[in-house]
Amino acid sequence: MPSTSSVESGPDPNILSSMVKSPKSDKSKPLPSQPHQETLLHHFKLISVNFKEAALDSPSFRASMNHLDLQINTIEQWLTALASSFKKIPKYLKEVQSYSNSFLEHLVPTFIQDGIIDQEYTVTGLNTTLDGLKTVWGLSIQALSVDAKNLKSIELFKRHHVIKYKETRKRYEDYQAKYDKYLSIYLSSSKSKDPLMVIEDAKQLYQVRKEYIHASLDLVIEIQNLSKNLNKLLVGVNTDLWRNKWNIFGSRGVGDAIKEEWDKIQRIQSWNDSYTLAIEKLNSDMLAARNQVEEGCHIQFQPSTNVNDYKSTIINNRTLRDIDEPGVEKHGYLFMKTWTEKSSKPIWVHRWAFIKNGVFGLLVVSPSQTFVQETDKIGILLCNVRYAPNEDRRFCFEIRTNDFTAVFQAESLVELKSWLKVFENEKFRISGPEAISNGLFNIASGRFPPIISEFSSTVDTVIDQQLTNAKVTLAGGQIVAASSLSNHLERFEDFFKKYMYFEIPKICPPFMTDTTKSSIMAYCLTSPTQIPNALTANIWGSVNWGLYYLHDTARDSSTYLTGKDAEMIKFQEEHFENDKFYPDFYPKEYVNLDIQMRALFETAVEPGEYCVLSYSCIWSPNSKQELSGRCFVTNYHMYFYMQALGFVALFKGFLGHLVSVEFVSQKNYDLMKVYNIDGVIKMKVFLDDAICIKRNWFIL
Repeated sequence: MPSTSSVESGPDPNILSSMVKSPKSDKSKPLPSQPHQETLLHHFKLISVNFKEAALDSPSFRASMNHLDLQINTIEQWLTALASSFKKIPKYLKEVQSYSNSFLEHLVPTFIQDGIIDQEYTVTGLNTTLDGLKTVWGLSIQALSVDAKNLKSIELFKRHHVIKYKETRKRYEDYQAKYDKYLSIYLSSSKSKDPLMVIEDAKQLYQVRKEYIHASLDLVIEIQNLSKNLNKLLVGVNTDLWRNKWNIFGSRGVGDAIKEEWDKIQRIQSWNDSYTLAIEKLNSDMLAARNQVEEGCHIQFQPSTNVNDYKSTIINNRTLRDIDEPGVEKHGYLFMKTWTEKSSKPIWVHRWAFIKNGVFGLLVVSPSQTFVQETDKIGILLCNVRYAPNEDRRFCFEIRTNDFTAVFQAESLVELKSWLKVFENEKFRISGPEAISNGLFNIASGRFPPIISEFSSTVDTVIDQQLTNAKVTLAGGQIVAASSLSNHLERFEDFFKKYMYFEIPKICPPFMTDTTKSSIMAYCLTSPTQIPNALTANIWGSVNWGLYYLHDTARDSSTYLTGKDAEMIKFQEEHFENDKFYPDFYPKEYVNLDIQMRALFETAVEPGEYCVLSYSCIWSPNSKQELSGRCFVTNYHMYFYMQALGFVALFKGFLGHLVSVEFVSQKNYDLMKVYNIDGVIKMKVFLDDAICIKRNWFIL
């Protein structure tokens, strides 16, 4: 029997520089982990994306925490208004009842029995109406009444969970402000400062950082608990409201419409019960993941006590090369030297930088602090990178191109060495014949604007502006311009209103920022890329963690796919990034689902594929775990996305391995069993039509 899912909570040392170094790590390359097909369901890793990003204090994490704080405040106001409305219902019902009684008294007055009106038929008809209206209005008023426990449950939620969140948020804000202050002061110290004093400052910063990371992880857990309890509250209140109506009308044969709605409500309640039980089983994993990440950060950020690591006078080319750094990819914070237009006095700003797939770029938190923006991606072959010994600050290096010169500061000597070495390693890799043949050399030789103009950095310092352009002219004269999402939405406004705006997102992304919805919709304009960008940052975080740990059982299926959808591949190549990426025969109601699939799986989606079936369910990858998510099926693959308590996992399977599909209808859900060559996958379907899903599976 399959065993339980494992949890990938620990840091990945060679992906993100701020995580723990493990000499035995087997994840040195940014490739999806690929378990053998026979153990498909035995080693199912869940990625603690929220904890990873919190430990990194990435732009995605900060933006998401700020966005969710605004949303929680809005939800609190909504719950207050909802509770106020509940309180008013008895008063209004009393007024309605008083009016209806008055109306009924006037409907059949006693004087109509005195002659001119026919008693046998007309008066009998009026009396029948009187009796009927008394029954209908009485039942209606009874149905509109609200149980006081609903009001009490809302008040309890606000008094307990919301207040607890606000206290946690306040601690987070206090520690964040303290950390930002200490970090800025520490890195602004002059190189002439006594190294022993700098070591003491580093130790103090280390303690403040520990407190901030602890508060950040506390906030992540509190938001997950708040979300879980908010869903439980709203689904429970909704079910109670409907149960009252059904108890009144259900036995009176009111028709199929109300029964259909009541059945749907019961299925939603069943989903909530199943989901609550499933995430309770993950609670211990969540706490273990939190502890592992926090302990790893304590090791990673432990400052050096070697006084020579703080002496700028002994730094030279030989000492800078004294590092065992094989990586060709790096992500992390740097301080950048810049100016404002109003003053020539230098300022140093915190920027998230990355080197990956031949380019260097920055991600920044928007001026509103609620979403992530990006700069241009600079090909590293255009960059002349060297140590900057003339800066007054420690650990600085310079990046010089024909268009700009920027000075960056690392936090430590080890980080300075690492950044310089990764630049060197990546340049060496790109100079090889393989990089030239696969086009990576051309990428590393160019400069590329943000993918979507709406996500371009709007930070107004001088260097930030130099690093961000709406369009760039390459060496060969080719102009590369950012696409405009707003123009695309305006051009197809009717289509987006009908099929997109209220349908995205159906999934719960790993991160939610102010522009997550726009980021997902932008995938109708852009092809997937492994290079970090603002779209990924507003959905996944600093990288697409799901692709690093993708459960891909389809890797051996390439022989089955050769030449299969050449027509659709050609169609996509000819129409991508223009107004007609989807063929005319493609169902419009599936466009939003296809876009969400591409936003989640990015480069894992094969050329020529489109989503032809999608449904939400609770998925059982083994005998002990149930994971809520959404399944996307194309003409050749099944893609499954799971998210719960901040854990995320991606799965990709080849439909050619499918054996059969069974369907069993339960009281409040439909159980589907999908058999493939590796075993059986069980799915509980609550809202979608399982019979239709099964039929489509057989067609595929």
